[in-house]
Amino acid sequence: MMNMHRLCWLVLIGIIAAPSNASANTIKKLNISPLDGYNDAPVVTVYSTNGEKWNAIDTSKAVKFKVKLNAECRFEGKGNKAYEGDLIVEGFDIIGDTDPADFLIPHSKTAEATFRYVDGAGQPISPKSVCATELTKRLSENKDLTKYHILSKGFTVNYPGAFKVKYRMYCRATGIGKTDLGSDTTLVNARIKCAASDLATEKIPKPPPRQKAKPARLTALVKTVTLKADPSDYQGKCPVGIKFNGSITATRAGTVKYQYVSHDNKKSPELTLKFDKAGTKTTRLWSRTLSKPEAGSKIAAAPGKSTWDHQGWYRIDILDPKPTGSVKANYKVACKADTPARATIKQ
Repeated sequence: MMNMHRLCWLVLIGIIAAPSNASANTIKKLNISPLDGYNDAPVVTVYSTNGEKWNAIDTSKAVKFKVKLNAECRFEGKGNKAYEGDLIVEGFDIIGDTDPADFLIPHSKTAEATFRYVDGAGQPISPKSVCATELTKRLSENKDLTKYHILSKGFTVNYPGAFKVKYRMYCRATGIGKTDLGSDTTLVNARIKCAASDLATEKIPKPPPRQKAKPARLTALVKTVTLKADPSDYQGKCPVGIKFNGSITATRAGTVKYQYVSHDNKKSPELTLKFDKAGTKTTRLWSRTLSKPEAGSKIAAAPGKSTWDHQGWYRIDILDPKPTGSVKANYKVACKADTPARATIKQ
């Protein structure tokens, strides 16, 4: 009996004297990593107070951080009561509990919490600097825009590895022993929202008043017209043919319609000259044959001295493009021999 009592004491003393590390709880594994892409990335909003630059961060907006989680303690305790974890982001204040709840830590693949931006101290980037850098870049790529155009519309920058996130976990003792504390840190992607500024919209330079476009004036097609009678003064044997030699100078390609008209209203058909380019072309030759009039006969002639048997003229009228005037060639004929009394037109 004495030996049994002594043995119990020895066992108790052995337990008390045993190293506490033998029953201490420890972190078996703990690591966090960023989520892929930007769908669940935290969003920080930067705005402008003066319409000149993005110079203030909205500290009232909730910013959610989320990471991949792989955590496990050596001992879980009944109902996983050994676990305790927190998400920490420097320069931000947490405004909600960290998910998952402590007892679900070993069964969760992600951890997340909601924060509020304070000053961003200790973080790799400054959201205001991100907006400023992107503004400079966009101005260099759009030379027709001012900074006010870009500030007025705003943009969002997807920034990789923007913020440092820490996950801290306790593995508490489940009996006699010690509690273990550990942490892991990672960088997460972020979306920096450079908000549109109404103040910048008011500063966009106003374009100069738009002047009404003046209708283009087409240079007149016909530049000059010439016409000469050959001969213009004639004295001799009749009948005689008077030829009319003309030319038209065009300023460009086009078609000119013209007509010969006499003092006694005799008219040629409408005639055409086609120009492939600017230049001068001769008109169609036109002529009139005149004979000595019979005594007492009346011949259509322009008023003149009686020493001339025929006095008259032909002109060229421009019909198209729109009538642009005419040019006239005068002639005079004195017949010195007997001829049939008739004046005819010949072409």
